[in-house]
Amino acid sequence: MSKNAIYLVFVFLMFLSSCEQESKPDNLKSPEEIKGYEEYMEDYEEPRYKWGFIDIDGQTVIQAKYDACGDFHQSLASVNIKGLWGYINKQAKLVIPCQWKRVSDFSFGKAVVHSFDNSCSVINLKGEALSKRLAFDEIFIDSGEILRYIKDGTFGFMKTNGDVLFESQFLDALPFTSKYFVVEQLDGWYLFNEDLKPVQGPFQRIKQDENFLRIKANGKWRYFNLETESFLKGEFSSASSFKERLAVVRENDGLFFFDLESKKKALDYDHVEYANEGRWLVSKNGKVGMIDKDLNTQVPIEYDMLYHAEESKIAYMQGELWGYMDIDGHILKEAFSPLVWGYKNGFARVIGPKGVYFIDESQQRAFDRNFFEVRDFSEGLARVEIYR
Repeated sequence: MSKNAIYLVFVFLMFLSSCEQESKPDNLKSPEEIKGYEEYMEDYEEPRYKWGFIDIDGQTVIQAKYDACGDFHQSLASVNIKGLWGYINKQAKLVIPCQWKRVSDFSFGKAVVHSFDNSCSVINLKGEALSKRLAFDEIFIDSGEILRYIKDGTFGFMKTNGDVLFESQFLDALPFTSKYFVVEQLDGWYLFNEDLKPVQGPFQRIKQDENFLRIKANGKWRYFNLETESFLKGEFSSASSFKERLAVVRENDGLFFFDLESKKKALDYDHVEYANEGRWLVSKNGKVGMIDKDLNTQVPIEYDMLYHAEESKIAYMQGELWGYMDIDGHILKEAFSPLVWGYKNGFARVIGPKGVYFIDESQQRAFDRNFFEVRDFSEGLARVEIYR
């Protein structure tokens, strides 16, 4: 073999070696370190298109190199590299190593990570373990130090450090209210106090709001004030959560606004629900519109569909196309697209003939890029799946 041929073979082998080295991302644990990883990877299919992030100018600020990723929460986003999940910061630095089978977004400074041995634990924003590894199916990040978990299909409660308060035994459970554990057993729903003793129940159903529990007994709903530990006056066949000090209730086949003083105001509509920013979506005879708390019509009841208000804009549907209006019903953009989304961080996603793109607050195309898939902006960045 000539010297030139030997040199070319050497260069080719060095190229292959460099490719192999680049294929292993920084801060990624080797398969030998992760029990169960190789078995999991037998069925793993790497996606054709990769995920990255763009900023509000449409510029790619984190390259599309991830198999999957989540939105940014508390300045960290979950990312998947070759089947392993970890977390990056907004500078694309892998600050918590990719080593888990699945993970949650960060909330209240905590996230749940699942290992390949089917255990899970709670970590902080530095990736430090707050709990021991637990043989649970799922852990839910709630606002306080008491968390819900699922084991073998039933719910229990634990402290953030993993100490169990209630063994898994409940059919369902709501987040701890600071006074009560709200749980479902075979014979109905109960309230347990902080001493883990039942104090009220059984009930047919309980739903949880910020300061109230909606409790159903004998086919009727009542509102239980968590601060005063007393019921508001009135029993209803249906009852919504309180929004801006008003709830929607049904009584004797009629709908009413119901306030915190237990006063009612009749509503002459087929359906009413809160739609954000002081607006209530109403329907009648198959069409929808918007009213305010004083029953003034803000959007005429003439549309096929309306989204809830987001950033003072409402997406509306007429025929088969969607457009946008403001919260007072003034048209901002005539119906133009077969599918749109609500506004987030000043942008809305829109389906076009060549893919998904963004429009800005003036309803103009934000930047000249289409994406295979894209999500809403969160903390100034949007995750995108880019054509290759």
